[in-house]
Amino acid sequence: MKKIRSIISTFLLSLGILSVSSCYQLFQSRVPLNPEGTDKTLSDIIVDEKEITQLSAPAQIFVSSGTYSDRIKISWTPVKGASSYRLERAIKTPDDTEELSESDFEAIPSSSTNLTSSLYVFENSYTDIILESPSYSSPEYSYTYYYRISAENSFMKYEPSEFLQSEAAVLFSPSKSITATAGESLTEIELSWAKTENASKYNLYRSKESDGVNSILIASLTGNITSYTNTIPESDQGVDFYYYIVAENSFGNKSTLSPLALGYTLVKGAPARVTGVQAETRGNKTNGIDVSWNAVSFGDGTNKSYSIYRSSSTDSSLTLLKTIDAPDSSAPVNFTDTKAIQPNTYYYYRVLALITENTGEGRILKGPLSQSSATDFDPSSKKSMAAEGFILSAPGNIAVNKVENTNTISFSKAIGEQGYPNDSGLYQDYKNFTYKIFAGNDSNDVSTELSVSLSEKDANTYIATVPVYEFYRVQTVNGNTLSNLSPVCAPSPKAAGNASASQHAYISGYTDNASMANANKVYPVKITWSEPEGGASGYYVFRSTKQNSGFRRITDNPVTETEYIDKNDSAKAGTYYYYRVLALNSLNQGSNYSDTVIGYGAITHDQYMREYNKTIQSSQKRLTYMHKTPDTAKIGTETVYGANGGSLYYDAGMSGAVTMRYESYADHFLPGTNKPYFLITGNTNTAIEGNLLAKNGHMNGTVECSSEGMYPGKVKYDNVEIVKGSAGGGYYLITPAGFPEQQVSYTVGNEGW
Repeated sequence: MKKIRSIISTFLLSLGILSVSSCYQLFQSRVPLNPEGTDKTLSDIIVDEKEITQLSAPAQIFVSSGTYSDRIKISWTPVKGASSYRLERAIKTPDDTEELSESDFEAIPSSSTNLTSSLYVFENSYTDIILESPSYSSPEYSYTYYYRISAENSFMKYEPSEFLQSEAAVLFSPSKSITATAGESLTEIELSWAKTENASKYNLYRSKESDGVNSILIASLTGNITSYTNTIPESDQGVDFYYYIVAENSFGNKSTLSPLALGYTLVKGAPARVTGVQAETRGNKTNGIDVSWNAVSFGDGTNKSYSIYRSSSTDSSLTLLKTIDAPDSSAPVNFTDTKAIQPNTYYYYRVLALITENTGEGRILKGPLSQSSATDFDPSSKKSMAAEGFILSAPGNIAVNKVENTNTISFSKAIGEQGYPNDSGLYQDYKNFTYKIFAGNDSNDVSTELSVSLSEKDANTYIATVPVYEFYRVQTVNGNTLSNLSPVCAPSPKAAGNASASQHAYISGYTDNASMANANKVYPVKITWSEPEGGASGYYVFRSTKQNSGFRRITDNPVTETEYIDKNDSAKAGTYYYYRVLALNSLNQGSNYSDTVIGYGAITHDQYMREYNKTIQSSQKRLTYMHKTPDTAKIGTETVYGANGGSLYYDAGMSGAVTMRYESYADHFLPGTNKPYFLITGNTNTAIEGNLLAKNGHMNGTVECSSEGMYPGKVKYDNVEIVKGSAGGGYYLITPAGFPEQQVSYTVGNEGW
C-alpha cells in the first residue's frame, strides 16, 4: 500500500501539460479543479490517497518450537485488509540434505487430526496437530517443520501478500532411551537417560507391570540431571520394576513417555550373572535366531530357570521372550527365538538366571542381567559384547530398468554383507553372499532362475544385466541357506517421451473464465507426454521451482492418460515451474524420468494488466521531465532506456497531448534467465480534446507485448476516458496471446502505486 499524490491545476490544463505516469495514475485523485472559482492555492488541492493493491505480508510469524509433544502452534501479526490467510508447511527429515525450496511448501490438508485445511485461515493463528497418538518411536520427533504465511482478500481482489517464512520448529520429543541396572546391587537401581531438548524437568515413573500401567511418580528432577539412584527397600529386593521418563518444559507441557527400562535389585542367594551370551544366527538361518550362553552355577538352588529378553534396532525396549527351565548340565544353554522375526533387522539378547524358592511365597531370586545389549562393550578391549543376531534376508531397494533389448536389475546388499546400508557397525564378521535372480511373465509364477553376472554399482548396491521378462524376484544365498524371496518387482518402463508443459496457454475448460484461476489469478498448466517404447501402466507427475532438485509428486494416484492438468493452488505470476514425468509399471514402480520441462499458467485479464503495468510503472520512474517542479518544467522531450534494453520516448508540449512511445523496452529479466518479463513496443498517449474548460479527453495507443517476454499479448488504451480532468471511466482492451479480447477497468493495474 503506497501513497499516491496527483497534482492537477486549471493553469496546467490550459497549457495542455499533463503529468503522465500511466493512464490511471495521472487522474485517479479526482481533485476538483477549482470549479467554484475560489481562491484556493495549489497546495490546497493537493491530496494524498491511500489505496491497497497488494496486501502487506504479516510483520512477524511465531512458531511453538519444542513446546508441545503432539502439535505446533503458529501465530502471526494480523494484516490490515486481509480477509483470510494461506498457511503452508514444509517438512524436512533427517536424511534430507537439500536446501529448502518453495516447492517443499504445501497447504496443510484437512484430516482426522487437522479438521480444517490451511488454505483459508480466518484467524491469525493455527494449530497444526502432528500426532494423534504420540509414541516415543514416532518418526515425527526427528522431523523439522517450517511454515510460511500469506495474507489474502479475494473478495476485494487484492493481490496476496508475499510469503513470510517462520524459523524451524520441532515437537517436544521424549527421551529416546532410558537404562536401568538389573541385579547390580542389593539396595539400588541406577537409572540414566538421554537428554531431551527444551526439558526443564524430568518426571521419573516406576511400575511393576511390564507395560508401565499403574505407575507411580518417584522423582521430579531438574533438566540438567540425566541420572537417578532409586533406593529399593529389602521388601522389594528382586522385584521387577519398569521405569520411564516424562520430560516437562518451561511452559509446563509434558512429553510422551520414553521407552521402558527394566531394573531390579539383587537378592542374597541369587545366581551369578549369565555370561557368554551369543546370537549364533547371523545370516545363516531364515526362520529364527539361535541364542546361547554359558550355564550358571545355581548352587543348591532348585527350580532353576533362565529368562530371555530381546530388543532390536527398531525398538530399544526390552521384551521378555520366555522363561525356560535350566538344564542339569554345565554345557552352554541354547534357545531359538521365533517370535515375529523381521528381515533386515538386528536383534539383541540379554539373559538372566533365576531360582524360584520352594517356600509358601515362592520367592524368586534373580541374578544380574547379562551384559550383552547393543551398548555393552568390553572395558579392556573396547569390543562390542552385544548378542547381535539377524536372519538371512532378501535384499531391498530392488529396481529393474529397460535397456535396449535387455533389462538391468539393481538391489541393495543384504544385511550381514559388507556394504549393507544400515550396518550396525558393532561387528565386522561380514559374509560373502551370492544372489539368485528369478523371472517370469506372471506375477504369481516368478520361478525361472537366470544365469547372470553381478557387479557392484556402488559400495552398497549390486547391478546385473538380465533377459527381458515382466517380473523378477531376488534371493540371498549364504552357502546352502537361501533367504525368502524378495517381493515381486517389474521393469521400470523407459522414460516418457516428448514431455511438454504449457506456457501462458489457453486451455479449453480450464481458462474459460477467471473463476478457474487460483487465488493468485494464475490458471492451470497442462503437461503432456508420449507413451514410452514398450508402454507403461501409468505415470506420476512431479513439480519443482528448481530445475534440478526439490521435485515433489503432485499426483496422488497414477495418471493413466498421457496428459495432466496441474491446478497449482500456490502458483504465482512471474514464476517458472519445472515438471517431469515418471513412467510406472504394473506394480506402480518406476525409475526413469522424462526430460524436465518448464511450464507456467496463463494469468487472468485483470492480472495481466497488473503484471504488465509493473514494467510501465518502472519505466516512468526513469523519466525526468514528468517529475520536475514547478509544473511548467514538465514540458519537454526526452528518451530513456530500459534496464535490459529498448527505449521510452516522452514528449509533452503545448498541444494538450503527451506522447509516450516504447520501442522493445524491457526492465526486468526472469530470475536466472535472460528472458524479459515483458518486452513492450507501442504507445500510451494522453490527449485533451474539445472544450479545455470541460477538461475531457481520452487515452490512445496500443502496446504489443512480445513473445520474447513471459506473457505475450496486447494492451489497447483507446477506450480509457478522461472526464473533467480525471480518469472518469472506460477500460483497457486486454488480449493475452491465445485468449479472446476482454475489457478491463481503467482502475486495474495501478492499485497502490
